[in-house]
Amino acid sequence: MKKRLVSMTLFVALGISTTLAAQDPPSDMAAAATEPQAGTTVPRLVKFSGVMTDAAGKPAAGAVTASFSLYEFQEGGSPLWVETQNLQLDDQGRYTVLLGATQPEGLPLDLFTTGRARWLGVQPQLPGTGEQPRVLLVGMPYALKASDADTLGGKPASAYLLSQDQEEASGSTTGGTTLATAAGRQGQTQKAGGGDAKQSNGSSPNVSGTGVTDYIPLWTSPTALGDSILFQTSSGNVGVGTKTPGARVDADSAGIAVRGTSGGTSGTGVFGNALATSGYTNGVYGQSASTYGTGVFGNATATTGNGTGVYGQTSSPGAAGVVGVANVGGAGLAPTGVQGFSSDPGGYGVGGGASAVSGSATGVIGASASTNGTGVAGFATATSGPTYGVTGSVSSPSGGGVLGQNSANAGNGVNGISYAATGDSDGVYGQSSSSGSGAGVYGYATAPNGPTTGVFGLDASPDGTGVVGDSSASGGTGVVGLATASSGGIGIIGATDSANGTAGIFSANAGQGLILLGLSGSGATQVFSVDASGNLDISGNITVAGKKSARVKLPDGREVALYAVESPENWFEDFGTAQLKSGAAEVALEPEFLQTVDTAADYHVFLTPNGDCRGLYVARKTSSGFEVRELGGGSASVAFDYRIVAKRRGFETVRLEEVHVPQGPKDMAARLASMRTPERMAPPPARPPLPIPQPPKIMIPPVPHPDGSTH
Repeated sequence: MKKRLVSMTLFVALGISTTLAAQDPPSDMAAAATEPQAGTTVPRLVKFSGVMTDAAGKPAAGAVTASFSLYEFQEGGSPLWVETQNLQLDDQGRYTVLLGATQPEGLPLDLFTTGRARWLGVQPQLPGTGEQPRVLLVGMPYALKASDADTLGGKPASAYLLSQDQEEASGSTTGGTTLATAAGRQGQTQKAGGGDAKQSNGSSPNVSGTGVTDYIPLWTSPTALGDSILFQTSSGNVGVGTKTPGARVDADSAGIAVRGTSGGTSGTGVFGNALATSGYTNGVYGQSASTYGTGVFGNATATTGNGTGVYGQTSSPGAAGVVGVANVGGAGLAPTGVQGFSSDPGGYGVGGGASAVSGSATGVIGASASTNGTGVAGFATATSGPTYGVTGSVSSPSGGGVLGQNSANAGNGVNGISYAATGDSDGVYGQSSSSGSGAGVYGYATAPNGPTTGVFGLDASPDGTGVVGDSSASGGTGVVGLATASSGGIGIIGATDSANGTAGIFSANAGQGLILLGLSGSGATQVFSVDASGNLDISGNITVAGKKSARVKLPDGREVALYAVESPENWFEDFGTAQLKSGAAEVALEPEFLQTVDTAADYHVFLTPNGDCRGLYVARKTSSGFEVRELGGGSASVAFDYRIVAKRRGFETVRLEEVHVPQGPKDMAARLASMRTPERMAPPPARPPLPIPQPPKIMIPPVPHPDGSTH
């Protein structure tokens, strides 16, 4: 970037009031600056002219507010002085301003007394604009010091007394008084005439020593200076043990570069806080290039209280409280970005909490770009107690206690693996205590294609379980699977590779309620259910390729199957007994049965006499019953049984209906095979627990108190 050199006009005019307004300079400021008056002090003002443009690069016009900042460097660094003024631009965007006009004393003198260059940055308060390129001040502004040329340290000559030698040379005496200010008379004296100068405390101000340029000096003795381990570059970066710092503070050490230890029960070893409200700022960022190194390691040794190993906090919506990156990887290696340990039986290795009461707050988030990587890995090494590898807690209604993300097409958001060969170990265990619609485990795969999985659980133990969902609340849900894709999505898949295994188990432990419930449509219409007694209710059709039978238990303990009668049409039938009187009988159909069949579409009646007669026939049929008579005009009065068969109401015309078996996704075989492939299901390499170093005890020296006591 080319330097911009700007020569400023220094105003030494008189008559400027020291009670200037806080923003705009008075209208007579320019006149006062160009028309000095006798007897007034020198105003420390700098006249600056410029052109202001909008975000599109066009000249701005009208009233505009702008901030003027003085810097030590052309780029970067914090401003040494800032002032905000209201400007009036002409139609070409031009303006003129008096820097320092908003301050009673004008520009501070010490801005131009160090001998270093000063850069001016202008920040207009216009939408879409930033600070304009800084310009270098040359010549005139540094002449502000000239107003102090007739003083010594800001004191007039009358504040000093002549030494004896000077008095004699001038023909006057003062009794041998040494040259001294009022402050010097109280303990700081200086001998005139070329003798050694000493302070009242006896130490010599003559300092000697050797050093390297840009190293911050260190007192190596009471009178000598040498190099410290601190090195400062021209850009303002400070290195500890390095001459090439890459940050504002950069520490290079073979051991622990930065360590924080807290002995309090509620203290924090290392605290990082990113207060920026936007951007990707980080509270604490740790990076390790070692094979078994750790990006950020925090150890809280307090046995009570709320001690925290590592605590990170950020106020930015796109930033992270704590970020750990491990850049080294390879066969058999297990670098860790962030790792947490807890030796307490009820403690947590890593605990994440999102306290926001709204928004999509996340307690702990882990992301892995590796094909076999892990977003978040938690290990609980305690052999007893309710220890957890990873625990996340969130107070937001739309947040997540633990969120796992994987950008690979075949990746898993959360992968739970149980290494135990026996016992009731679980790959992923979810529990919900909510009385509403809480879920024990909630998994959401947002990829629009590919064999994505919301929640995937794998267990290698013959007695273990891949996924277990348990809700202890009265209205909670153990496992919920949601497929939001418009086609082809599957809510829950249960699969087993064992000949004696079970793909899915649903249990109503209380012996009441429902084991399964099927809902359909946006209105959540119930289409089937299975209650705790095994009763199945279904709203649709049941189509089977095999037998439909009833399982009947015999008195000898055996169970046999009785098969259902099939028909090409939908028939309902009813049975009954009636009595002939003088060879005739009127039989009325049961009203409830009539409501289920369509007797207007014809029906069939089968008769069986229960005594000696010439035979029976149906003489007449109506929609509500039928008439029976004896053959040959007989007059017998015998009982008879009848069977009526009528078509089911609403299915009168259905006959040998063609069956279309509902089909799931066509790639289910390949999809299930991909779920069981060793490449995808192989667990990550075993990671031995890292030793937890014990930090040294920090001895806090007593602090002397003005009254002589120590605390």
